[in-house]
Amino acid sequence: GFLPDWIALVITWIHLLCGFLITIGLFTRLSALIQIPILIGAVIINLSMGIFTPGSELVFSMLVLVLLVFFLFEGGGEFSIDDFIKKHLV
Repeated sequence: GFLPDWIALVITWIHLLCGFLITIGLFTRLSALIQIPILIGAVIINLSMGIFTPGSELVFSMLVLVLLVFFLFEGGGEFSIDDFIKKHLV
């Protein structure tokens, strides 16, 4: 395989956890920052497989990377848990 089994497992769980945190808007910027290297790796792997090969996920990986950079700079937004905590609990 390309990666040892434990690294693939750790990357999968980090990806799922950070994706959930971004979805609910908790620790949005930190979660995006943690996921950006994972998506850069996905883009590199997809580039090495070839852009036009059947089943290539390059466009999807690049789209998710762009969205992570957006959330890194913009944060969670008005309806996030981060914003609720900032307005009501601080």
